[in-house]
Amino acid sequence: MANWDLEKVQRFAPDQLTFERSERLLTPTRWKSLGQKGALIWGECRTSGVTWYKTAMELDKVRAFSNSPATEYPDKYILALLRLYIKSPERFKDMSTPLPWVSEGFRREAQKRSLSPEHKASKQEESRQRNRRKRLALMHKGVVDLEQWLEDVVREGLGAWQQRSDASWEAIASRMTDQKLGGLARRLRYMADNRWSNDWLDRLTQELADLFLFTQAFQQIDDWDEEMQANLMQWAGVHFRKEQIAELSPLSDYWLTMGIEEGEDENLRFRKTWLWGEKSQAPAYILEFAWGNIAFEHDFKVGAAYEADLIFYPGVPKFRALAKKVIHQQRVFSKITGHKFVQEFLRKAAKQWAENPWIKDLPAMLLEVYPVFLPQHNQIVLVDQSGQHLPVMMGDAGWKWLATYTGQPMLVFGKWDGLAFVPFTTLSNQRIIRLFYAYSLDVEI
Repeated sequence: MANWDLEKVQRFAPDQLTFERSERLLTPTRWKSLGQKGALIWGECRTSGVTWYKTAMELDKVRAFSNSPATEYPDKYILALLRLYIKSPERFKDMSTPLPWVSEGFRREAQKRSLSPEHKASKQEESRQRNRRKRLALMHKGVVDLEQWLEDVVREGLGAWQQRSDASWEAIASRMTDQKLGGLARRLRYMADNRWSNDWLDRLTQELADLFLFTQAFQQIDDWDEEMQANLMQWAGVHFRKEQIAELSPLSDYWLTMGIEEGEDENLRFRKTWLWGEKSQAPAYILEFAWGNIAFEHDFKVGAAYEADLIFYPGVPKFRALAKKVIHQQRVFSKITGHKFVQEFLRKAAKQWAENPWIKDLPAMLLEVYPVFLPQHNQIVLVDQSGQHLPVMMGDAGWKWLATYTGQPMLVFGKWDGLAFVPFTTLSNQRIIRLFYAYSLDVEI
């Protein structure tokens, strides 16, 4: 097997998203013509259509090809072939001679790679634009279908959909997936899975409003600027490849780790690390993915500081970033500025939600505030020096903040969802104290 394992396949992948998509191709019924000759393996794979894509790989030479229209290399079909071989090598029939298309495929791949860089770049750009047009057409059809479904839900009554079967919810979610709207499919499945929770009706109302607003905005996507187009595409579930992001200009700064959220979806783990820049005095988060027990790329620790280049993803506000050249530093963080008054923060939050109404949570660095427990309401609130306050999410984080309160105004970092503030960390005696650790299935991606 030339020492291939899952971790090596993940490193071989061009980006995390392509690796994730290969997972869905491991179903036995998707494959035929599986064979091998020495270190050479091959097979044909079908997704949801009728086309069988041919793919092969030489394990020892790390040379592969696929005749799929994907522009990345290796694509999800090559990765899936590798993973299938690692998982079930007995399914690959030993043959004395490869199938005819295997040799032809390698010949075409070699010819394609011999093109001049300029010609190759031109071909790739043409292919990207062609694929983007096809995808947008399919997405537009899905958005129209979703708009009709939303109207049906309202007409039939929200309560009726709480009683609907899992199959009814899965039907619309599957349609969104087939029409390249995976982000919307995930939200629909989450609503279905939580439809018996106490606050489901409130959640459903908010989600339906977000979805309807999205359908109206997406149908005018060509009229928006590039940043709003990026917001819409990402909320729909279209992800930028790391290679695309790496081409953008980085922001070099000294970053303090202010909070970490983690989650898991089946065997895929993800981690969202919140950072605060010393020179920029601005927040950022790094979103990482890892399969099974594979380690995350970076080992951020709450309260630790790092020198790093962050490259921010398209869209507004600029929060999500790709981290490069991360170096742990021991020196003292010189200053932290933020909002002293709740109203000042809320005005900024309103502006950010106006720029992108689909952001679930907004980061907040609040200065000279303190926690107060209101027993008559069984509620903890965050209070500023003017007496204005924000409700704090009831749970371990709020009580821990109260326990660390010394009687003096404090700095606190957290997130605000429009209803409650979640404190991640606070500063006490020049030391970052962790208040909140999130591990759930509901970390926003």
